[in-house]
Amino acid sequence: LYLSKIAVFNLASSRFYVPSDLSGIGGMCTEHIRSCPSWQGEHSRNDCVFVNTDSSLPGMQGLEV
Repeated sequence: LYLSKIAVFNLASSRFYVPSDLSGIGGMCTEHIRSCPSWQGEHSRNDCVFVNTDSSLPGMQGLEV
């Protein structure tokens, strides 16, 4: 049971370095993660996000959606 308030954000931005993809400025990339009930006045847009909750497990077994 969780009794505290939960904050919901419809957009998150992540900036990270990808040495194998030099198409950005020196390999820097930006990704936007969206969860909008109405995208541009029409359908909802819900991007999928994987969160690493246990890095000791192999492959994708330590990821949560």
